[in-house]
Amino acid sequence: MSYGGGIITLLMGPISFFKKIRNQHRRNFYLRFSTKKSLNEASVFERSLLLQYHALEKNLYQKVPISKARTETLTKQLSYGIEKGFITSNSGVYRIGQDYLKMLSLNKTEHKGEFSVGIHVFEKTDFLSKNGNALLISRHSVRETSDAEIAPAILFSAFSAAAKAPSACDRQPCRIIYSLSNSGNQKIKNYVPDRPTIQKMKYALLVVCDRGLFSDAEDLQDYVNGGIFVYSLSLSLLSAGLVNCIFQCPLPTNASSAMRKDLGIREQENAIAFIGFGYPSDSIVVFNSPRLPIEDISRKID
Repeated sequence: MSYGGGIITLLMGPISFFKKIRNQHRRNFYLRFSTKKSLNEASVFERSLLLQYHALEKNLYQKVPISKARTETLTKQLSYGIEKGFITSNSGVYRIGQDYLKMLSLNKTEHKGEFSVGIHVFEKTDFLSKNGNALLISRHSVRETSDAEIAPAILFSAFSAAAKAPSACDRQPCRIIYSLSNSGNQKIKNYVPDRPTIQKMKYALLVVCDRGLFSDAEDLQDYVNGGIFVYSLSLSLLSAGLVNCIFQCPLPTNASSAMRKDLGIREQENAIAFIGFGYPSDSIVVFNSPRLPIEDISRKID
């Protein structure tokens, strides 16, 4: 054995040891910010409310009847939050809950904007020729598209616009996996967690991010940069007249060897999110998910 080889062999032990320490540190970091015990109780309570609202949103969109028991549970939970001081009557999450209760009490889920929540029906023209703030405000998660085909030039134009998304040190780590054929799109759709919904959309794509472009000291930067790119791509598609919906890519899906093989995901790439997209139908049904007020999403310091 050469001296060089011996030195390398001797160094492998300490390197392996420090890698274990680093991985344990990462694990502790993730646990510290992902377990209920370490999170502020008010944040945990608010999260439970927002997830309930999202479940109601999907049920209403899918025309699943909302039982009286669910509305009673929501009423009690809002009262409990006030009582414990987790929320106030001026909190955005409280006001959204009250809007849900009001709308459900009137047994009216589809409307033209009378409520801040509920099913909202748009015309196709509401999504076309938007720019600036109007484009941002018109963004909705549209879960059904027409069967009209998209010309490659239109799609590539949206991709080029999305490529202007900022990235750490301009490393541009994101890639788009897409197809123009029905079989290729179905291959992507097979791995979208919400299978029934994605089948109602003409096209699907997957955004991946090359984690090899970030050092060990840049934990999670692939997801940070990936999230920025996904939003940029969503707006670029909308600007091109293509409605869309972003779908999460949970860790078990990301780790699927079948998906990585079928979609050609490279070893150093992490799957960030799927996007279903296409041209809008003449009448578009979306859920009008209200946004928290400015005072809830911003804090001024002196």
